[in-house]
Amino acid sequence: VMTHTLLFQELDRYSKKPAAHVLNAIAKHTPDLAQAVVDVGAVQQLTLCLEEFDPVVKEIGASALGNIARHNSKLAGVVVDSCAIPLLVLSMQVSGFSCSIWLLVLEMLIRPS
Repeated sequence: VMTHTLLFQELDRYSKKPAAHVLNAIAKHTPDLAQAVVDVGAVQQLTLCLEEFDPVVKEIGASALGNIARHNSKLAGVVVDSCAIPLLVLSMQVSGFSCSIWLLVLEMLIRPS
């Protein structure tokens, strides 16, 4: 179980990519692992990824948030409470690249399994 809170604001985009990717890989497997990611404060940090200029960092952050939210309504509520939705919508409006990942994340938030 992770015991340290990540501080993404202290990382450059080259460090945020792998950090967010690892959190994504952990969160996607089980509700318990997704909850562990939540418990270390990573949802707020992943939400910060949505504010990045680099579209790859945004996409990985969005995917990780979607993987957290998809497990159950409690975890989806944590993602919604992190204020990620307005950032996802803004990213869809200004990103200029495929919005399929954003739509998938929004669908996961609306209908967690």
